Amino acid sequence: MNEQQNSINAASEKPQQGQSALADDMLHGADAIGSFLGLKPRQVYHQRKRLPVFQIGAALCARKSTLLRWITEQEAKAQVERA
Repeated sequence: MNEQQNSINAASEKPQQGQSALADDMLHGADAIGSFLGLKPRQVYHQRKRLPVFQIGAALCARKSTLLRWITEQEAKAQVERA
C-alpha cells in the first residue's frame, strides 16, 4: 500500500508543477500580449485574427511559447519569399 500511496502523492504533485509552468507561459490580456510583442493593446485587438491568441471569457490570452514559435515561422516565411 505504501507504494500505491507514494504514486498517488507523486501524481497529485505533478499538476501543481505543471500549473506553475503554464502560468509562467500564459499572457492574460491585450496589455500583457502587447508588452510581450512590443505592440499597443489596441494593435493586439486589431491583429487578433492574425495572431495566435485565444479568449478566456472576454479576455484575450496567449502563450509566450506559442507566440515565439509563430514569430519564428513568420521570419522563415519572409526569408523564403525574399529568396
